[in-house]
Amino acid sequence: MEDARFVKFTDDDGSEKYYGTYTAYNGKTFGVQLIETTDFLNFEIHTLHGSAIQDKGMALFPRKINGKYFMSSRQGGENLQIMSSDDLFIWNEI
Repeated sequence: MEDARFVKFTDDDGSEKYYGTYTAYNGKTFGVQLIETTDFLNFEIHTLHGSAIQDKGMALFPRKINGKYFMSSRQGGENLQIMSSDDLFIWNEI
């Protein structure tokens, strides 16, 4: 687990939880994952998917905007982009 970025996320219904995006690295390859918790004692881990999940350095915005999730991301190792998605776990739009 490298470079975790946690955010307190407020959902449309007002409920709050914490999400952390991070790089999962096994010594050879990396993947981008999302860790979810409400209490920092119990966690759920999810792998992020989609054509926009290409690099490291992703950070989820703290709430939806117009019904979509948004995240900043590093693309191509040096370009900062804003991504959006209807689904928290699938990212295809840059």
